[in-house]
Amino acid sequence: QNDSPSSGEVSEEQKIRESQQSEEKPVAKVEDRVLNLSEIIGTKEDGWLPKPIAQKDLTRDMSPEEAGKILPGAEEVSEFGFSEVKEGDVPGLEGYELYFAKNDAGVPAKLQTVTLILDPSIKDELTFEEAAKEVAEKYGEYEEIVVDDKITSYLWIGPKFASTSLSNLGSDFEGYKLEVTLPE
Repeated sequence: QNDSPSSGEVSEEQKIRESQQSEEKPVAKVEDRVLNLSEIIGTKEDGWLPKPIAQKDLTRDMSPEEAGKILPGAEEVSEFGFSEVKEGDVPGLEGYELYFAKNDAGVPAKLQTVTLILDPSIKDELTFEEAAKEVAEKYGEYEEIVVDDKITSYLWIGPKFASTSLSNLGSDFEGYKLEVTLPE
C-alpha cells in the first residue's frame, strides 16, 4: 500500500508549506501607510539631504555648540564624538545621532554625519528591501553591503563626498537608520 498522494494530488504537508510561502504581506500603498519615507526624507527635487537635515540647515564641520542651537541636546557629545537627540516633530522619525570628528586636540569638534533613526513601526509596513527601494526613488541606484551572506545596508554616493546608507538596526524593536555623511 502506498501512502503517498497520487500524481496530481497535493499532500497536506505540501499545502501547508505553499500556504506559508504565499503569506508574504503585501506592500501597503503609500497613501495607506502610517509612515511615508518620502515625507521623511523628501524626493529628488528636494535635493540630496533628507528633509529634516536640510530644513534644520545642519552642515559639515559645524561645532557641537552650533548644532545644539538647532537641535537642543546635540551639544552633549560623548568622548567618542556622538550625540543623540530625540525627535518629536517629524512623524516616523524617532531621533538623530550626530557624529563629530575630533580636532587636533582630540576633542569632538566637527559635524560629519547625521543619522536619522526611523520609528520601528516602519518594519510593520516595509521590509528592509522595500525600504531601500523607496529610498532609491530619491537617491537612485545603490550598492548592497553584504556581511556573512546577508545584506546589512544599502549605500548611495552623492555629490561633494556625501553619502547615504540605509541600515537595519537588527531587532524587531528597532527601526531602520539612514546615515548621511554631509557634503563638503
